Amino acid sequence: MVVQETEERAEDMEEGHLSLRVWCTFMRAMGCGAFWVIVLNLISTVGYLASALWLGHWPEVQAKMGTGDALAIYAVIAFGILFFTLGRILMFQWSSLALAISMHKKALWAVLRAPMSWLDTTPGGRIINRFSSDMSKIDLDLQGSMQNLLRAVCDLFASVVVAGAVLPIVFIIFVPVLFAYHWIQKVYRKAGREIQRLASKARSPIYQGVDEAIVGVTTIRAYGKQGYFMAQNERRVARSLRLDFTQMGCQKWLGFRLKFLGSIVSTVVALLVVLHRYLGPLGRAISGPAAGLALRYAQQLSNAMEGPLARQDAVACGRFFFG
Repeated sequence: MVVQETEERAEDMEEGHLSLRVWCTFMRAMGCGAFWVIVLNLISTVGYLASALWLGHWPEVQAKMGTGDALAIYAVIAFGILFFTLGRILMFQWSSLALAISMHKKALWAVLRAPMSWLDTTPGGRIINRFSSDMSKIDLDLQGSMQNLLRAVCDLFASVVVAGAVLPIVFIIFVPVLFAYHWIQKVYRKAGREIQRLASKARSPIYQGVDEAIVGVTTIRAYGKQGYFMAQNERRVARSLRLDFTQMGCQKWLGFRLKFLGSIVSTVVALLVVLHRYLGPLGRAISGPAAGLALRYAQQLSNAMEGPLARQDAVACGRFFFG
């Protein structure tokens, strides 16, 4: 028996930004591993900064300590970065696995203990969507997104510190860039969140239609309704694809503007490196290695700015917990 659409429970969908409750639930599910992941990220970022600054002052360090001692200290810093980065990756994988197991068990237990009234009014495709699409985003996409988010935030901090340490005057350009970044992320996040929610919601009717067709295949063939179900499935798939392409368009819109902001910072840093002698009291002596580090971290800034905003996989976490 196919349940009429008017009798089905409407699928809930949150609006606006993700509530603090979602993030708190996510962090509690990860356990103490979340704290150690953040700590290890900060330590590895400090190591990257130390290595960058060590190379930036290489001529002075080499003259004072000698080449052998300078290389030995740089090797210690490099192995320290390797150790803490490996620890961060392993800790994050362990925490993510614990999160996925815990969430799957709780969700399965909630479905098994649900009252019959909920099962009668909730389409099976909606439940399948939670355990397939949303769970897949939490297991796979969200892990990478959160890891990239922490890495991007740390890289953004490192880029600003290195470029500012070499060229303090560059902070003048950082202020308008940060204002533009705030406006762009505000516009993108409003649209990106809702499109992600609509795209996730649009997959439920597809799973439901396939389930109904498999269960009622004999009845469908007896009444000759194959064409009706095929057309209905095509409309549902087309709607889901339109939302996916819209989401991709939003990401391209974001990427173009953030890369443009990053190119502005890179261009200004390059000009300041070339013209630092003509800036008078605002300029300062810059060695060759220091100028190279400033240019490298300025180019890294665009990718670091794009990382925290490119994906909206945390929406699946909110749908899974409270949707």
